[in-house]
Amino acid sequence: MLGLDPFLGRGFFFAEELPRIAHRFCPGVPYIPSAPYGGDLPFRTNRGVANYFGVGAYLRPLEDARRAEVRFASECLAFANVPEPEIFRSLSVSNRQAITPACPTWKQTIPRDSGAAWDFEDVRDHYLKLLFAVDPVTLRYSDADRYWELSRMVSGEVMAETLGEWRRPASPCQGAIVLWSADLRPGGGWGILDSTGQPKAAYWFLKRALSPSAIWITHEGLNGLDVHVANDGAESFRGSIRLTLYRNGEQKLKELQTSIELMPHESRTVGLEQMLGHFIDASYSYRFGPAAYDLVVASLHRSSDEHPIAQSFFRPLGRSAQRTPIVQLEMSGEAKLLPNGCIEMMLHSRRFAYGVKVSAAGFLPNDAYFNIEPTGTRRIQLIPVVSGNVPSRLSITAVNAEASLSIPIERSM
Repeated sequence: MLGLDPFLGRGFFFAEELPRIAHRFCPGVPYIPSAPYGGDLPFRTNRGVANYFGVGAYLRPLEDARRAEVRFASECLAFANVPEPEIFRSLSVSNRQAITPACPTWKQTIPRDSGAAWDFEDVRDHYLKLLFAVDPVTLRYSDADRYWELSRMVSGEVMAETLGEWRRPASPCQGAIVLWSADLRPGGGWGILDSTGQPKAAYWFLKRALSPSAIWITHEGLNGLDVHVANDGAESFRGSIRLTLYRNGEQKLKELQTSIELMPHESRTVGLEQMLGHFIDASYSYRFGPAAYDLVVASLHRSSDEHPIAQSFFRPLGRSAQRTPIVQLEMSGEAKLLPNGCIEMMLHSRRFAYGVKVSAAGFLPNDAYFNIEPTGTRRIQLIPVVSGNVPSRLSITAVNAEASLSIPIERSM
């Protein structure tokens, strides 16, 4: 990238001597002399192994994940991932000051490239504006808590979209390594786990996007929407796909269900309109008048279970930063303490709930920042991570809702 002869970076030891040693001691194991590697220039993304930061540091649109034709991403998706509020509270106590987006304690933890006039929080803010149509600077001024909340979501949304592109059956990508696992100190580092090992919001998006049994939707422009299903297990999968279209986040317009069978390690793609059997401008690309619906839900079910094992949500009008009083979502739930010390909860919502999180001190949920379709139900289990008293209530929040919901925990006699 300095404009020098590429041959200068291809020394004898890594190109010839080390491959011979590796072959002798590790026969049959592929040898990669460096990362990136391959092509006329090693950092070209459509050859060999690439460090891909098109979506990320280079501020490319989400569509670039497909255009780049990545074969294998040895590094990718580095963002200044915002941790949970508990980390902010610990930072405030240790530094004896409130943590704001501009305070030195916070900015010291933000990754940056040496000599660059930007840092990875600027990168995250770029996609916050792109996905949620909000001005990050104005939001930081007016409502720092809301800025943190949407910032937690946006890096997870971008990661899930990008990995969905690469996981499609038609994609040439064979894998990716996210940069990176865990923060080294409290703050907004690259980690999908914080410095204590607890998940940040991005972790849950990755968990769902890379689940062995998964369903997801991609925007194909004038070609509509594609629904992708993956079965990465060692056994065949028999179940069904359910498609549901909603208006105003609650009114069901259309629903259909079709059976599907996948062999072990098989993925499949089908057009949404192909499944429906007629044209509906599924991606809202032709724009013949106002959008007929504002939410598409694709659900994957096992044959024996009415509850979905995976879901994907598409909003043809884009993501919204608007909030509704949580009482208007008409969320409700029942929680009970199990004999093994875990808490099990059934959570319901009459309207679409976005970015839902169930919280209890000393407990870790098995999913977070998930969505609930209108009139839908989610089963969540919370696992104790520290010893202590079980709280009497759970706190429920949603990114598209104002305030929170408190649910009592039923205890068996």
